[in-house]
Amino acid sequence: KFHQKKSLTESEKAQFKQFKLKEFEFREQLEQFFVDLEKHYPKFYDLKYKLPVVQIENLQNQLQQGQKLISYYELDNHWVVFVVTSDELHMKYVVKDRKERNNLHQLLEVLGGGNDYFYSNELQRSFGEASHALYKSWIAPIASLIEPEDELIIVPYGQMALVPFEVLLASFNPGVDRYHNMDYMILDHAISYANSATLWSRSSALNLANDKPKVLAIAPSFDPDQAKESVDTMYQKLAPLYWTQGELQNIKEVFSGTFLTGTQASEAQFKASAEQADILHIASHAIAQDDKPLYSKIYFTQVEDSLEDGILHTYELYNLRLKAKLAVLSACKTGYGKAIQGEGVLNIARGFFYAGCPSVVMSLWNTNDKSSSIIMQSFYEALRQGKSKSQALRQAKLDYLSEASDIKSHPNFWAQFIANGDMRPVQSVPFYQSYKLWLVLGMLLLMVIIWLIFKRILQNTFKMNKNSAKNA
Repeated sequence: KFHQKKSLTESEKAQFKQFKLKEFEFREQLEQFFVDLEKHYPKFYDLKYKLPVVQIENLQNQLQQGQKLISYYELDNHWVVFVVTSDELHMKYVVKDRKERNNLHQLLEVLGGGNDYFYSNELQRSFGEASHALYKSWIAPIASLIEPEDELIIVPYGQMALVPFEVLLASFNPGVDRYHNMDYMILDHAISYANSATLWSRSSALNLANDKPKVLAIAPSFDPDQAKESVDTMYQKLAPLYWTQGELQNIKEVFSGTFLTGTQASEAQFKASAEQADILHIASHAIAQDDKPLYSKIYFTQVEDSLEDGILHTYELYNLRLKAKLAVLSACKTGYGKAIQGEGVLNIARGFFYAGCPSVVMSLWNTNDKSSSIIMQSFYEALRQGKSKSQALRQAKLDYLSEASDIKSHPNFWAQFIANGDMRPVQSVPFYQSYKLWLVLGMLLLMVIIWLIFKRILQNTFKMNKNSAKNA
């Protein structure tokens, strides 16, 4: 209004002055807010506002041979895709498929759908077509830069972060391919994720593996009678989880630590023990609130407690100081949330990152209790062998697929978990199990063989010279 007139009335001038004063006050308040934020929450302030962007050279120094970081950025109707290796940087400018949004929606619907989505040939075809179409949009343009068995680190953009790239299909033959024999990306690659290249670089510079990591594993119980005492109405609707006790027992067979079930699996016990653990494992119910991410929550056993209510909200994690190398959130939708362009997804897992955990295994949709337990057993066995977190999760999923029926091979049962952040092993391999020992032994054996051959040559040469002298 004011810009359309050459002169203002006295009333308009007064109104305009009030607006400018209000603007000044708001700017002052905002500036004070950032001062207070930096003072009282310096770690969060650095993470959100001051974290320096990683230099390409530094990023490449952190990438191992065979690792490729793939970062996506949306620009109008194009994808700008960066592929970074330990010694190369490539950029691709790709026109977006006009049907990409529909394919994305279609794939997410099938992945997170209920049982009706598992028994329909039509929906099996729908999954295959959508998954292959997204592969052609996101991966095919850079496929020439990727080798089989490369370890991929995906930095997604927007809602792309809600898709596990492991289920994307390099090819699809309608009417022939079934869930158990589809051409999934996981067959060729271990895949992990990062909210940004800078955050990946920062997390990968922390927390090296040790010989005997300690686990804090917790599996709450959900008693309908106890749930009545909760002020949270959702708590009263939570069904018992029959496979989580076995999930903890399987972990206990491969890692030592603290294992809490039943009434011990309370929120207070978790908070009291979490800061000393090297690996955190929570097998429970969770609810994601993408409209209010800080209020997403994980449920614990309901016990009489004057301080805790048995519900761990994301904002409560911001007060913890974790030393854990890995948090495994074996619950529903712990990786689901509001996708923010340029920042990743705001979810429960984000709280664990802020609290100091450099890597999180999380779920993108409602998990199946039984299949989750099976996958977690294989995952921890692979971790114990010294595999990286992404390699261990890939192995666990492939093990599951090798034994599953066609219906249970639906990605809803095995692709729900993704790994984000630092993927280095949580446990260093004992020297007697490592390839280095066999390399040393092989070199020693080779040296012995060479020495024996050389000795034999010397002996033969000496005999020949001796015989020549006699003949002379």
